[in-house]
Amino acid sequence: MHGEEIGTKLMPFHKLVFFPLLPQGQWRLTTEQKKILRESWQALQANIESVGTVTFLQMFETHPETLKPFIPEVDSMQELELDEW
Repeated sequence: MHGEEIGTKLMPFHKLVFFPLLPQGQWRLTTEQKKILRESWQALQANIESVGTVTFLQMFETHPETLKPFIPEVDSMQELELDEW
């Protein structure tokens, strides 16, 4: 499953509503939002290993400072991609 499939078929990006930061218990999901989340989670769960790998690799690429805490012996994404560690 590709990211665009998740975005267009299960949880269309235009339907996402981003809530401002509110104290716990003060935000609510609509019934439709809960349904979309459950359906999306089922798709993610079926491919959890791939989804997890892609998620972390994207995080390491966009926020290189997060790499060291997860893999202390790796100094860069390039090193990780070349499997030099």
